[in-house]
Amino acid sequence: MALHRDVRYQVQCPVAFVVDGKPGQGTTFNLSRGGCAIDSDLYAAIDDPISLHITVSSQPTPIAIELGKVRWAINLLMRSFPPR
Repeated sequence: MALHRDVRYQVQCPVAFVVDGKPGQGTTFNLSRGGCAIDSDLYAAIDDPISLHITVSSQPTPIAIELGKVRWAINLLMRSFPPR
């Protein structure tokens, strides 16, 4: 079993993103300092570049992730940021 390096938070937050130049929206969950998963209808390929704006209800402005990479995709988009 693989151990995760960062603490993961089970949240559900709206997210707007651009993956490989295509805008999309979804819900982020399983959030950590090193990445998150996104439930969305937009397909992304592994290693596609992505930027995110995660809306957290307790924050006045969205959390912006300027550059990341898709790490896996199966009806869910897994992001890792910063790019590795």
